[in-house]
Amino acid sequence: MKFKLLMLIASFLLLLSCQNEVDEDIGVFILEYPNEDIEIKGSIGDKVVLPQLSKDDYVFIGWTDGEDYYAGLTEVLETEVTLSPAYEPIESVFSKVEVS
Repeated sequence: MKFKLLMLIASFLLLLSCQNEVDEDIGVFILEYPNEDIEIKGSIGDKVVLPQLSKDDYVFIGWTDGEDYYAGLTEVLETEVTLSPAYEPIESVFSKVEVS
């Protein structure tokens, strides 16, 4: 009987040690790259740094979820946000300068 009680207590302690002790919510930005998706995780309310990309003849203006834009140091607001890179043609950002 003592053995069964000891095993029950040991099992209970083992289960308690397996619990996830993190009480805060984790958010993730899913960045859609051409060849693979990258996840950047952080606690909701914390800030993470989103990478800046480059593309020939375009200017990177940030990451978009289709409605809002995110760039640089960005606060994690939701549990999961999927973002795509947003670019503008270089001609629409900079005027052409002619040197005479």
